[in-house]
Amino acid sequence: MDISIKINGLLSFTPASYQKIMQKLSVIDSFKGSWKTIENSEARYLKELKKIATIESIGSSTRIEGAILTDAEVETLLKSVKITKLTSRDEQEVIGYYDGLQVILDNYIDITFEERYIHQLHGILLKHSNKDQTHKGRYKNLSNQVVATYPDGTQRTIFKTTEPHLTADEMDQLLSWTNKRISEKDIHPLLLAAVVVYEFLSIHPYQDGNGRLSRLLTTLKVLLKNRQQQVLAIVRNNQSMQIGQLEKQLNSYSRNTLKKDLMWLVKEGLLFKTGGGRGVQYHIKD
Repeated sequence: MDISIKINGLLSFTPASYQKIMQKLSVIDSFKGSWKTIENSEARYLKELKKIATIESIGSSTRIEGAILTDAEVETLLKSVKITKLTSRDEQEVIGYYDGLQVILDNYIDITFEERYIHQLHGILLKHSNKDQTHKGRYKNLSNQVVATYPDGTQRTIFKTTEPHLTADEMDQLLSWTNKRISEKDIHPLLLAAVVVYEFLSIHPYQDGNGRLSRLLTTLKVLLKNRQQQVLAIVRNNQSMQIGQLEKQLNSYSRNTLKKDLMWLVKEGLLFKTGGGRGVQYHIKD
């Protein structure tokens, strides 16, 4: 099956529907522009906002899959995870999702949208789950149709997913199509993310964890480039910066994360650096 034909069908909107979608996206883009000004002036609040967003994201994503931990219980678990033995399925899923999210937040510059990284994220997601050790990080080998179970015990198939022997090929097609769109920038990022998640879940490439992984991938592809823009804006406003100075202004991020941002911005030709060792300065490249 040629996935590009299927996806093009998903993107074939009527003129009226397309206009409504673009109006919604323009509102989001307008807010994004306003937010850049706010985040630069209110950086002291970002650390707390990131904490709240992380807890709510983990709680919501795992509850969709049937977990029952509240946001308060998630927060308590994250505080004690180093000394807590994860005995329940809910706890295992929460910490696995947290670990995957942290990997993305700290390393998204180095994570490309390809099979090996998706396998790694899936392995991290299920690392603490006792029943998933035999299939984590590998495509499914058994059919996994999506089935709804009703209160009376009856079940109904919601949709049929890709059969195991076709999974690798369809995932390869999806990855190729997505990376081409990212390269050519011919689809709005939010629309692209929606289409990729829809198709990823239609394939359901793993035996378990597909829903949680799809939400991690959404975070990877859409929500994180703003930090690089924030770093760039701060360097521009100060004419030059050392990483220690940047770290004080963006204290919600680790030094290692900011260092990777600076290296990427230098590589892309947006910044240049002078000096060496502890005396390295970063400057805007005109």
